[in-house]
Amino acid sequence: MASAPPKPTRNLHVGELGDDGLAQRIAMFAVVTGHARAATVIDGLSKDCAAAAKKLFAEISTWPSGKRQGRVSLEFGQRADHLERLGRAMAAAHPALRLAMFAQMTPQQQARYPRLAHVEFRQVPGRNTFAARLVREASR
Repeated sequence: MASAPPKPTRNLHVGELGDDGLAQRIAMFAVVTGHARAATVIDGLSKDCAAAAKKLFAEISTWPSGKRQGRVSLEFGQRADHLERLGRAMAAAHPALRLAMFAQMTPQQQARYPRLAHVEFRQVPGRNTFAARLVREASR
C-alpha cells in the first residue's frame, strides 16, 4: 500500500501577486516601510516593472493589516529579533499559556526552552489559538 503524499504545511497562493517577483517584493517593501516617499522607489524600475509595481502598491495598501503582515512574513521571512520578542512574551505569560505557546513554536524556537519539552498541559482550544497568535505575532 502506497503512503499518502506529504501535506503542505501552509497554503501558498502562487501567482496571487502576479508574475513579476522583483517588482512585487519592491512594492511590498514600499508599503511596509510606511515612509511618505516610499512609492518613489518604484519609479526607479523599468517601465513595465514600474507599472506592475504601482498597481500592486495600490492593491497591497488596501489589504487588511493581518493579510499584509502575513504576506510580508512569507516573502521576507521572520524578524531578526523574533527570538528576543518571543522570549519577552514567554516571560510575561502565565505558566499555562507559556506551555501552550511552546506547543505552537517551531523546533528552532522550542530549542530555546528545553525544560518545557516534556511537560504535560491541558489542551484548551481558545488558549491554544491565542498562544498560536502570540507566537506568530512575535515573529512578524
